[in-house]
Amino acid sequence: MTIAPLTFCTVVVGIGSMKSMKAVGKAGGLALLYFEIGHVVFGIVGIIMKAAPIGAFGAILEACPCWHRRPPSVSSTGEDDPTSCGTTI
Repeated sequence: MTIAPLTFCTVVVGIGSMKSMKAVGKAGGLALLYFEIGHVVFGIVGIIMKAAPIGAFGAILEACPCWHRRPPSVSSTGEDDPTSCGTTI
């Protein structure tokens, strides 16, 4: 709840402290440029990750072999224990 008013006040004070409208325009233009470049770069990264075969990012999933299982339920047998991953000792 405090982030929006804090951001608004920061922007207002920053614009108010600038000496000329030319400086305000330059700062706004740079902010817009950074915003657009960031969205394009991360959009391309997202498209590449979506289009890549699953094996390319399989190493990430190797750390948790139970990522595909349903959430564990409470049982006294330990059958749904998330640490066991269906394996028995």
